[in-house]
Amino acid sequence: PRKIMIKAVFFDFDGTIADTMGEMIKIVNSLSEEFGYKKIKLSDLPNLREKGPREFFKAQEVNLFKIPYIAPKVKSRLNENIDKIKLARDIKPILKKLKNKCKLYLLSANSEENVKNFLESHDIDVFDGIITGRNPLGKHRIIRKLLKELGLKQNEVVYVGDEVRDIEACRKAGVRVASVTWGYNTKNSLKKNNPDYLIDKPSQLLKIF
Repeated sequence: PRKIMIKAVFFDFDGTIADTMGEMIKIVNSLSEEFGYKKIKLSDLPNLREKGPREFFKAQEVNLFKIPYIAPKVKSRLNENIDKIKLARDIKPILKKLKNKCKLYLLSANSEENVKNFLESHDIDVFDGIITGRNPLGKHRIIRKLLKELGLKQNEVVYVGDEVRDIEACRKAGVRVASVTWGYNTKNSLKKNNPDYLIDKPSQLLKIF
């Protein structure tokens, strides 16, 4: 792909930097009886990875009104098991190389404690800023706010994420998006939504910046 000049890369956390899927499935399944939804079967995973959040919740019969009660418990247990979560394969050396080219920022709906504990446990100290928490009005607003705070133009940034909703947020925010295929959504579902870059392995990031 054609190389582009950028000043900053915004990274998603869950699924992009941290390989949280396996641990998340265990935690979500452990809470299924308490909150009355279906457990995730490994045989259903390929199909579920094709779905967006709402489709996923519908498939698993999750009551949307219970999500505000489920989410804090998931985050708490994730923090307790942070030592079990692996780093996305081969991402660490790529982060270090990118750090020499531009500013790096981490965006996550996960808790700040979870993210910082994870980064410390894997000896990663490359991010110029960590932005945590969920904006009820959408991730695109977080991106726009960050652009304004950092004094960056839309064409000076690339967002790296693993979900279709990341592509949608970047379209709304007017920034380019590099979709990685090792996270939540499948390569097929990401490709259908036409990201600016489709990344199969971390080293490919270096080829576009």
